[in-house]
Amino acid sequence: MSALPQLSSLSAPLRRALPVLAIAGAALLSACSIPLPESRQNLSSDASRDTPAPPEARADNAFPAAPGISEAQSFRGVLPCADCAGQRVTLTLLPDQTWRLRRVYFGTPSGKDLSFTARGTWERSGERGRQLRLIGDANEGGLYEFTSTSQLRLLDLAGRPITSSLNYTLTQLPEADLIPELRK
Repeated sequence: MSALPQLSSLSAPLRRALPVLAIAGAALLSACSIPLPESRQNLSSDASRDTPAPPEARADNAFPAAPGISEAQSFRGVLPCADCAGQRVTLTLLPDQTWRLRRVYFGTPSGKDLSFTARGTWERSGERGRQLRLIGDANEGGLYEFTSTSQLRLLDLAGRPITSSLNYTLTQLPEADLIPELRK
């Protein structure tokens, strides 16, 4: 006789949960890694040297890890807007770790474009300095991520990419826009 209880003696909720528990257990066991014997480890590391890295891994490795920039860089894009057609954002990063921003709301209910400027300081953080935190007043700032050396993507407040079919990317301009209306 087996020490395990018979399936018919289990309560109905527990019987219904058994398939889910079995799948979860199988997933957990399949996630466990078993170390390869030393001879197999050498073979797998040789093979990995001959296999090109996937594009996303190459992009990460190609990203510069330097914490600063040597000259002004501007990024521009049209981001979604809740009550207008869009917001054209120009963000300029300066080597002294300050930023300037121009935000133009277009297609507003009044029919007039509304332009705002802001400034603050920036810092890079995260893996290989990929995240860019803009520190400004209460209304401006934010968190971006370098997706390449020429593109920034707006992140949510927790530092994750925004899940949406809408565009949240700023692309580097060939020449810096120093946002002259902020110069004093």
